[in-house]
Amino acid sequence: MATNFLLKRSGTSNKRPDPASMTLGELDLNYDATTGGVFYKDSNGDVVKVGSAQVSATAPNATPAGSAGNSKGEFWYDTGTSFLKMWNGTSWISTGGQVTAPTASTDAGAQGQIASNATYFYMYTGSRWQRVAWDTTVW
Repeated sequence: MATNFLLKRSGTSNKRPDPASMTLGELDLNYDATTGGVFYKDSNGDVVKVGSAQVSATAPNATPAGSAGNSKGEFWYDTGTSFLKMWNGTSWISTGGQVTAPTASTDAGAQGQIASNATYFYMYTGSRWQRVAWDTTVW
């Protein structure tokens, strides 16, 4: 007989778990379509987000419905500025210049360069653009 294993979960937009209600290593889930993610409590007692980058004009957790703050290293693709940004622990910083998606896999790029559109992130491998993040299919 199968047993269902359920995490603490929420579908509320921008809701993150409260570290005071979590044990070390515990996983919690937010399944909201735009701000969801999997979260765990690390050995420092901090809540860490695991999952894809939020894609929107509004920063993740800008209006928290649960725990305030973001996870160090969390990514956000700001559609208002077309910049990929990362939370450094105190603020959102741009990871480089503006990034736009290539139109073909053979478009020129610099090795390791990251580009994106509203659907995918891409990385230039040195000879071609490869989709990474939501879809790992190569053109």
